[in-house]
Amino acid sequence: MVSGAAVLTMILLAGTGVASGSLSPVDLTWVAPRGCPDVDAVRANIRRGLPKGLPAVASVRAAIAVSRVDADHWRAAIDLRGADWTAARTLEGPTCAAVADAAALVIVLALNNGPDDRDTGT
Repeated sequence: MVSGAAVLTMILLAGTGVASGSLSPVDLTWVAPRGCPDVDAVRANIRRGLPKGLPAVASVRAAIAVSRVDADHWRAAIDLRGADWTAARTLEGPTCAAVADAAALVIVLALNNGPDDRDTGT
C-alpha cells in the first residue's frame, strides 16, 4: 500500500517536471504551454549534450518558464543554481521547440564549465 505522503510527493514532483530518483545531474522544473516540447524531451536534449561519465547526482537546479511573446516569437526565462553560484538567462526564438533546444544547451554548458568559467550574470 502506498502512503498518502508518497502519493502527494509523486504528484508534486510530476507537476514540477522533477523526476524522483532520476540519474540526471539536473533538477529540472519545466513550465511551457501546450504544444511545446515536454519535460522529457528537454531532459533528453540535455542528456545528449553531456559527456559520458558525468556523475549521476543533481549538481544544477534549473527552472525554465517558456511563454509566447507574439505569433512569431517565444521566450524562455532560465534560472540556474549550482552549489555556489546562480545565473539567469532569457532566450528568444521563432518557436517553442527552438527556445527549448537552446535552454537545454545552456544547461549543458553550465554543467560542462568549472565554477571559475561560469558567467554568473552579476
